[in-house]
Amino acid sequence: MIASIQGLGWVTAAGHGQGHDSRSVQLTAGELPRLRGAQVFPEGHPRFGRLDTFSRIGVGAIAFAMADAGLANWQEKRRTGIVAATEHGCLQTDADYYDTVIPNDGECASPNLFAYTLPNCFLGEAALQFGLAGPTYVLNHRPEDELAGLRAAIQELHWEGLDGILAGVVNADGPCLDPQPRRLPPGAIFLYLSPADREGAYGTLSLAADGTCRHNGQIVRRWQTLLDTALAMRHANQDNDR
Repeated sequence: MIASIQGLGWVTAAGHGQGHDSRSVQLTAGELPRLRGAQVFPEGHPRFGRLDTFSRIGVGAIAFAMADAGLANWQEKRRTGIVAATEHGCLQTDADYYDTVIPNDGECASPNLFAYTLPNCFLGEAALQFGLAGPTYVLNHRPEDELAGLRAAIQELHWEGLDGILAGVVNADGPCLDPQPRRLPPGAIFLYLSPADREGAYGTLSLAADGTCRHNGQIVRRWQTLLDTALAMRHANQDNDR
């Protein structure tokens, strides 16, 4: 199975952005930026300010990836899906919500926090914003299997005959009930993938029957490796065109 990478967007502790205007992105530990709606949607977004952190970075990274692929604007719904992987989902939001439930027998439970106590809530926000009508879901990935969501997205792209799919990983700071350390630091990364009949600005991904993922023929197992090679290819091509 083959897919072309058309767009790249991210929100990490090192900053936020999209592939065409940055030569590097680092998945690094630290405090995530608190995105404002105007930084993500210049035309405005009525609900962005109410999103929890997990949803905010997820929607933000998707928006940057769609803009980078030249697909931010739309007239008709598109057969485009979203697959997001996460280690702990919106666990911090769940904890924050129950902090409002416990006092006074739940009389002060926050309806705003409750709206984001499922890790797939932000997918609906993104689908509404960009007219996406393909399959959307969040999956938990094992710490040692960073690219589980990417593999699932490539499969969905081909099995469902989609126009495109957003593949990413989303993790926010929060309580960790697993004694094992987290493999990925907090942040969100999304790629926009299209079928292989389009040339990819960031190269081509292939998925073998045994689950091995390759970028331009080279095996990749980590997001940072994929980001480095994809950005290097895009900007090398841009430099050659000047």
